[in-house]
Amino acid sequence: MIRLSGDFEKDQTIKEEIANDLVYRGQADLVLNKEVLFNNFEKIKTFVQILSHDGKIRLIVDGNVNEADSNDKPYIYTQQETKQLVELNNFLAETKNVKMYFCDEIVDEYLSYNSEKSLLNLHQVIEANEKLNDVVEEIKRLELTPYETMLYIHEYVANIVGSGNGHLDRNTSATIMGAYTGEGLVCAGRSSLTKAIIDKLDMPGLSCEYVDCSIHTDPDPEQIKKFEEEIKEYPHFKSDLSIYKKYGDTEKHRLCLITLNDEKYKICGDYLNDATWDSKEHSFAMCCYPVKDVLNISGEHFVQTEHDIDRTKVYDDEEKEAAKLAKNLKNGKYVPDVVQKHGQISKPITRLTFESALKNLYLKMYEGNEDKAKAEVQEHLKNSINVAKQVFTENASNCFVGQNQHNISMD
Repeated sequence: MIRLSGDFEKDQTIKEEIANDLVYRGQADLVLNKEVLFNNFEKIKTFVQILSHDGKIRLIVDGNVNEADSNDKPYIYTQQETKQLVELNNFLAETKNVKMYFCDEIVDEYLSYNSEKSLLNLHQVIEANEKLNDVVEEIKRLELTPYETMLYIHEYVANIVGSGNGHLDRNTSATIMGAYTGEGLVCAGRSSLTKAIIDKLDMPGLSCEYVDCSIHTDPDPEQIKKFEEEIKEYPHFKSDLSIYKKYGDTEKHRLCLITLNDEKYKICGDYLNDATWDSKEHSFAMCCYPVKDVLNISGEHFVQTEHDIDRTKVYDDEEKEAAKLAKNLKNGKYVPDVVQKHGQISKPITRLTFESALKNLYLKMYEGNEDKAKAEVQEHLKNSINVAKQVFTENASNCFVGQNQHNISMD
């Protein structure tokens, strides 16, 4: 895999790497991001055409959202950029041995264990952008405020498709592609879809960034018993049990940090948004909830391994460190990075504000039908309370739990 950046035509090292790949493997993977692609469009066409005489070339556009130095918006293209992509794809179709693909993983790792079939093609990228445009145009047509827009987006992303089942193609279920191919979305995919819509909207008072974390659960006594029974038949599981007793479970997770400035509802601050945990429930419990509430997740602990531990550790050690941090959190010693940075500017959105905004949203969607809008709000409020009670402790400032609850006021 050779990454193209800067003045790649004059980079002798890159030319040597490509030559070696073509000699030994008969194929070279040239990876570049959108910025490099569109800034060197004509040069790339000539470059790959010359290289194709010596072997197969895969030109892979990398929309990887994990690169610290990348400000790309994965799979989000303007009409002019789409036109250029189509032009390049048509050019490559006439050039023997050259094909263009798209990838949203860390390409170096992805290509080491995935086949060409898992890479995305231009048709999929264009189709996803067209469907995103439909959502954006509908939001603009309704003339929503930033907070009303987030309620619309949250319901759309949480319920558009089922959750990933563990057997999905990671390159679609973890990106916006899974929303439109029927394969489902994991947390990274729902976060990507949320951010893609917000980025395409480019609305003043509304922006989004990703938050990567681990969700840690303390060891479950029942699970320990199952482990102990299995060890009788499979003694080699003994070390797994020892690790589980010491560290519990740690699962990687991605959600969104939303910045809101809505004058109508007097909301100004940063909030966490998790369409994954609200999926299939028609719930808003996890829509724009106060950042500090991650300290009050019931039975689980929120740990930001990306920010808070040594990134040089190997994967297994990273999970162990995450579990240690979670234990510290239980003792009140650990405050996640996102809370330190955004907790003070994340004031709770009141229940009355939520009800008012949701009612206004549905009045616009149902063209002023008050009864239908009221019924929708009451149903969503009930679901949100049920989900919030499962997710948060009563110490949370989320408006759907504990002391923050009050009677429904729709009039």
